[in-house]
Amino acid sequence: MANHITILRKKAGYKNVKEAASALDISSSMIYQIECGYKKPSASLGMRMCHLFGCKLEDIFLPYTITERDNPIQDPQ
Repeated sequence: MANHITILRKKAGYKNVKEAASALDISSSMIYQIECGYKKPSASLGMRMCHLFGCKLEDIFLPYTITERDNPIQDPQ
């Protein structure tokens, strides 16, 4: 299963990383690293991601297993 950030991105209508990276004004590499769990977004990037993906801040920073109980994130594929 994809990382929860990947699911949030797809749910927001961003089918590929390049579109989301451009909208967030960061590199595609940075999004890949966040989605794979190698890096965590800064607070300001997390806020921009929330606005762009239409989610709560805890959806970005808390592990998927914690946030899914209250608000399940479905992979739109």
